[in-house]
Amino acid sequence: MITINRDRDKSSVYYAESVVFDNTLFDSPLHSDDFIALANSLFAHDWWERHGIPIPIIEPTTSKDTTSYALTQCDNPHIDPIIRIAPCHITAHTIAHEASHIAQYHFYKPSSYGPIESHGREFRATYLSVVEIVLGEKAAHDLRVKFTEFVKVRPENDPGVPGSVMCVPRPKRECDPSGMGLYPMMRLRQDVEDIRKLHTAPRTPRLNGAIAL
Repeated sequence: MITINRDRDKSSVYYAESVVFDNTLFDSPLHSDDFIALANSLFAHDWWERHGIPIPIIEPTTSKDTTSYALTQCDNPHIDPIIRIAPCHITAHTIAHEASHIAQYHFYKPSSYGPIESHGREFRATYLSVVEIVLGEKAAHDLRVKFTEFVKVRPENDPGVPGSVMCVPRPKRECDPSGMGLYPMMRLRQDVEDIRKLHTAPRTPRLNGAIAL
């Protein structure tokens, strides 16, 4: 298993997320089928495939759990990573968050970078790219602003922080020219389909101007 260093920025990251995502579309509960479809869209995305990030297995936690988490043995490619999702976390921003942990430890393998913090700058850099893919450019921009506002800036030589941090690659713009993100696009397609069904549904016959019962 990977070695995790102190997770000093966890509460600040969670707070920034709550400011950006609470009471928005990205915090709305999803049907489990839509949640899995969104996750599969991320794992089939050019960015995920191009960088060889392993595809995790998604499992539910118990019905009483309120914590979601990611498990990975990134230095052992023969073991699939796992994302466990609590019933209260079946949302778009949760899959973006937990998937970012999988990608984080792919880009920053402890065997090369040493122990890193689960919500440190390596995670945040990765998370912003994943949020751009899943939730769109505006969501990524808003989250970046709140990270700057709420998360403490630490010097390069801060104990426990790797001295060399590579740049997490950004997604290619041509993969999403609109910048909307996978989830808003999925919702838009669903809305268009609902409207199409509404307009193609058989009309209810009327008698004397009233709906026939």
